[in-house]
Amino acid sequence: MQQAKHNKKVTGKILHVAVPAPLYTTFDYLSPETMRDNAPRPGSRVRVPFGRRTQIGIVLAHADHSDVPSDKLKAVQATLDTEPVLPAALLKLLKWAANYYQHPLGEVIHSAMPALLRKGKAPTVKGPTLWRVDTTIQPTQTTLKRAPKQQQLLSLLQQHTQGLTDEQLNQRLEHWRPTMKTLLTKGLVVKSDLPCIADPVRAEAGPKLNPQQQSIVDAIIRQAAGYQAHLVHGITGSGKTEIYITLAQQAINENKQVLVLVPEISLTPQLTARFRTRLGVRTALLHSGLNDGERLCAWSTAA
Repeated sequence: MQQAKHNKKVTGKILHVAVPAPLYTTFDYLSPETMRDNAPRPGSRVRVPFGRRTQIGIVLAHADHSDVPSDKLKAVQATLDTEPVLPAALLKLLKWAANYYQHPLGEVIHSAMPALLRKGKAPTVKGPTLWRVDTTIQPTQTTLKRAPKQQQLLSLLQQHTQGLTDEQLNQRLEHWRPTMKTLLTKGLVVKSDLPCIADPVRAEAGPKLNPQQQSIVDAIIRQAAGYQAHLVHGITGSGKTEIYITLAQQAINENKQVLVLVPEISLTPQLTARFRTRLGVRTALLHSGLNDGERLCAWSTAA
């Protein structure tokens, strides 16, 4: 329930919890009886009663007492994580963002988590799904002559014997999922899960920067301490991407992560391939073409 000042205090293991509500406060709950000596750590998800509903909240801190009267405090219904899904550094960043933008902390944290975590699902990291034709079966044209959509999808998979992922299928065919389900039921295709993030490839050397590119890189690196914003202006094909790749390599050499924002989803495949082959690192993608499991995979890898 909402924290408030009362004369009567409650002692015991109290959890300060942020819930997705448009309220600028946290809420106190009793730790589950079975976990009084091992309460969920800050950054862990808990299911709590909230009004007439239940909510997925995030534990922010522990306390030994609450100013809320004992008859008003409710207990956590369930602890959803054995380990925090939000590391301390990320939780600190979200608290800062909520304060800076003057927005309820519970809603900020809720928005920062992937959909599956917001729904209380297990934080299981699952890679992309790969669809392939079952090579042990040789379907004839007659088998699917009255199912043109199935034949179209099957023919597409036969053209790509290595298989196609959900993302690749989205780029080639609309509304393919119901048809794929039918083919799977008929035993004509095989479904498998790829690793969450593809293994890195061997890095390839790039072109040497020209003097103007090098001067831009040097200027940005000199001001790399703390937050800095820089605008690199140039027409298409002028070499801006080489500057970005060089700066990314500098950050990776310092054991840091790099976030690259792409202006439109159609540029994602070519830009991803370019960064992967030049840097030789594992890359995680987040865009509208991913399903919830793939989003969780990318989010967990980057966190």
